[in-house]
Amino acid sequence: MTKQRELIYSIIQDSCEHLTANEIYLKAKELMPSIACGTVYRNLDLMVKANEIRLVEISNNSNRYDKTLIQHEHYICDECGRLEDVHIGDLKRAIERNSNIKVKSYNLIIHCICSDCLNKKEREKIKWN
Repeated sequence: MTKQRELIYSIIQDSCEHLTANEIYLKAKELMPSIACGTVYRNLDLMVKANEIRLVEISNNSNRYDKTLIQHEHYICDECGRLEDVHIGDLKRAIERNSNIKVKSYNLIIHCICSDCLNKKEREKIKWN
């Protein structure tokens, strides 16, 4: 594994968030000023293909990268863009049982308004009343 790839992998593993490719590039650039943006994107693509990380595809938004490889779901706040892991039991088995199909993989993203944004809206509502 190249030094660049090791750095990119460690940035993802050390993060508590699901980072975009650009966020990963900016963090890598701080630690390795000579790293090129294309190098980061190429390595992210290779790491996804090698099952070292997961790509979380988000419509109308920037894709993110996930260090958790076991199957799980995500929610994204439509207000602030926060993306979090959600574990919904054995969804794959339930789908297979109810639909008589074999699920190879899936990517479920639940769109919501997170608790922080709900609290903020509630505070603003009180402020204006």
